[in-house]
Amino acid sequence: IGTIIRLDSATDPDLGLNAIHGYELEVSTLNSGETTNPFQLVVTENIDGTKIPQLQLSETLDREVTSSYELLLKAIDGGTPRLTGTATIEITVTDSNDNQPTFPRGSYVVEVPEDRPEGFMVIQVQATDLDSGTNADLTYSFPSLVSAHDKAIFRLDPDSGEISVKEPGLDYENRTIHHLTVEARDKGPNSSPAYTTVTVQVVDVNDEYPQIVINFMDYLDTASQDDTPSEATNMAKGTYIAFVTITDRDTGVNGNVTCRLKDSKDFELYELDKKESRYLIKTNKTLDRETKPFYNLKIEAWDFGSPSLTNTTIIAVELEDVNDNPPTFRQPSYTVGVGELIRNGRKVTQIKATDEDDGLNARITYTIQPVNENENLPFNIEQDTGIVRFGPNAEPLDADISTKAFLMTVTATDNGTPPLSATNFATVQIYLIDINDNPP
Repeated sequence: IGTIIRLDSATDPDLGLNAIHGYELEVSTLNSGETTNPFQLVVTENIDGTKIPQLQLSETLDREVTSSYELLLKAIDGGTPRLTGTATIEITVTDSNDNQPTFPRGSYVVEVPEDRPEGFMVIQVQATDLDSGTNADLTYSFPSLVSAHDKAIFRLDPDSGEISVKEPGLDYENRTIHHLTVEARDKGPNSSPAYTTVTVQVVDVNDEYPQIVINFMDYLDTASQDDTPSEATNMAKGTYIAFVTITDRDTGVNGNVTCRLKDSKDFELYELDKKESRYLIKTNKTLDRETKPFYNLKIEAWDFGSPSLTNTTIIAVELEDVNDNPPTFRQPSYTVGVGELIRNGRKVTQIKATDEDDGLNARITYTIQPVNENENLPFNIEQDTGIVRFGPNAEPLDADISTKAFLMTVTATDNGTPPLSATNFATVQIYLIDINDNPP
């Protein structure tokens, strides 16, 4: 206010009273609904009497309200009749950076599905500035209060105000809501920023597969590298094997899960807690390692999303042997003849028994004894192999004076705990074959 704008003086070739007598100011055009003229005409006079017109600013200008003025300056002489001359004064109000950017809204809320790809535009925020030129040229940015995590997920275009998704993208299971503050600042001097908040609500998508967690019972041996459980072969019907828990990081129907045990008649899945998706695996019958030593239990879990996602895991159950089977002889009796000149240590026959158990429970020890307890047997048996040999220190046999036949029994006993013996003996009869070793 009070600023003086000096104008050019008018000229009049007349002299005296017919020369320039004064000036008048009229408003020719106002824009933007302006009704008042902020300029006053001030006329000063030089020493020589020349009158000089000047405009003096009487009100503060606001370019955003009125950007230009058109005034009419009229010069009037003092003659009769009075003559006038006019000049048009065009005034353009230049901009100063006196307006702060403004957003139309202080906050925005937008929902975005978590599976949107890189480059997907979440929202575009735009501010306005009543200034012009660089004073109204806006740039957008995330201020320091926006976390590095959010800056790694969202990209803000500094020119357009578009917020888009960056890699690695949104993940509802890691974070459901992101609060983003956007700063708008013009490029003029001494700029003042404006702020708005964008709340991104991540919408769950069925992108997480059900997870199957297996916890074996404490009494099972899971010390092997692959956590394959072993259990006694006489596992009774209804014995619990493992807890099964199904989890899904999705929400709603996408996180509702169920499961089943596929292709298994000897085991069943018992539901403990439907809400928590907890189950028990138990036997449907008494298991016998000798009938079936190994099981692959296939558990299939799926959610109720659309489309449904399915996951499968296999539990390997290996039955551990218990000593529940005694040895059995392949044949109940053996009859063999030996020449009377048999050498010491020579194999006579081999007794064989089998055991359906495993390991030490199936390792058999053989013992031999005469049917006649008072008889001194010239034969012995190898404990591990069941081979019957003519004793290394036995006296030579003579069919002419010795017993014609030897009758003995063999016992088969396993090395389990407790050890089990065959329910029947194997009978061995060894008879002497006369050799023509005596002359007449």
